[in-house]
Amino acid sequence: LFIQGHDGLPVKEICIRNVMCEKVYTQHEVDVNTCLDLTSYGPGLYFLEMSLANGEYYVFQVIKI
Repeated sequence: LFIQGHDGLPVKEICIRNVMCEKVYTQHEVDVNTCLDLTSYGPGLYFLEMSLANGEYYVFQVIKI
């Protein structure tokens, strides 16, 4: 999974939660070339929360099969 900011804005933090809303991964100071390896996670639905440097906040659904 590749992480990239919106409109060139840097990503401040990313967090992955499972369907029970438990944090399974958190990373601060995200590099522009960040790649997350999700092979150790079981199949299912996850939520990727992304905070940008300008304060914008996004949540994406990630389905791992």
